[in-house]
Amino acid sequence: MAEAGPARAGAVYLAGWGPGDPLLTTLRTRGLVAAADLLVLPAAIQATVRPWMRDDAVTLGDQEDDLLDRIAGSAAQGLIVVWLTHGDPMVDGHGADVLKALQSRGLAMEVVPGLPLSVAAAPAVQTSLQSRPLHGRRVLVTRPPHQAAEMVEWLVEAGAEAVLCPTILIEPMAEMEKIDRAMDELDRHAWVIFTSVNGVDFFFQRLQERGLDLRAFAGARVAAIGSATADRLARHGLRIDLVPERFQAEGLLEQLSGEDLKGKRILLPRAETARDILPQTLRQQGAVVQVLVVYRAVAPLRLAEKLGRELSTGRIHAVTFTSSSTVSRFKKLMEPASAPQILSEGGVVVACIGPVTGKTARDLGFHVAVEAARFTVPDLVAALARHFAGSS
Repeated sequence: MAEAGPARAGAVYLAGWGPGDPLLTTLRTRGLVAAADLLVLPAAIQATVRPWMRDDAVTLGDQEDDLLDRIAGSAAQGLIVVWLTHGDPMVDGHGADVLKALQSRGLAMEVVPGLPLSVAAAPAVQTSLQSRPLHGRRVLVTRPPHQAAEMVEWLVEAGAEAVLCPTILIEPMAEMEKIDRAMDELDRHAWVIFTSVNGVDFFFQRLQERGLDLRAFAGARVAAIGSATADRLARHGLRIDLVPERFQAEGLLEQLSGEDLKGKRILLPRAETARDILPQTLRQQGAVVQVLVVYRAVAPLRLAEKLGRELSTGRIHAVTFTSSSTVSRFKKLMEPASAPQILSEGGVVVACIGPVTGKTARDLGFHVAVEAARFTVPDLVAALARHFAGSS
């Protein structure tokens, strides 16, 4: 299962939504819908598309008079524009005409195929849904609600039923004085290092609230740990100077090891609780590191009861963890209940997104059966599918 590429700002996509069932829509198209600033929606698919859209996305019908002008104007502003069709754009719709009209405006275009309506009706397609690798498995998702959508999509695509039990909620810091001061001095830093999508989101939210833009980064180089973090920075239009091959702090430190950091100022926007290896090592190399806390994790109310109820039924086949904090909060929420014992004895498969999260789970006594080689959600779901395929 390959990870879908990110949407590029200022681009226009002509994409097929398939027959109308989101399960018969490609992950690529659903990802574009979730990222789109402007969507062109035919009446036939509006009801099924809207739940996948951003709340602030602008929508247009496909018959509006000034449609091409609106699309061209939005693309010129660097926005992501997605024109959806029923089925496949080049088979079921007037994709060739639309493509020609858009290209006549000099727009950068990409055509994303969809499942043709004639193919979707075939019995073989319906049968294939029953043979997906995680069909019949119920998988507990512990990610924060605003990040769970991607995990749910991949699990559903693989045939699983996703059960949402977020062990943490993410919220911005109440005090903004230190954050504001750091933003005013951004151009005095040699590096700004983002370690998570949450860090990017909360940092840019405050940046925009203060009326600042990318010019605040003038003179600073930007690093991102992980492809998802890099993609989110790119969506904000920020040029990224370094993304380590290994999606963790150690990978970034390896690539910075040959650089003279003595006396260089480095800003590290991150969570209230995080590993200290990155700032400690950079300081040992002579850098002046400012750890800037831009968000924190809090425990949801009444979650322990829901977790206990789900696990006690025996109908949960796997629990996924995408960070050390989701593991530790899961353990804290469930003690002294029996859930830790269930996870330590292998009755429920424990799946972790990488070795750092896996180590935390093992240190807390869990039996980790699945560990993704790369630290991405698609790789975690693929590893989980391989595990169940090998055990069946």
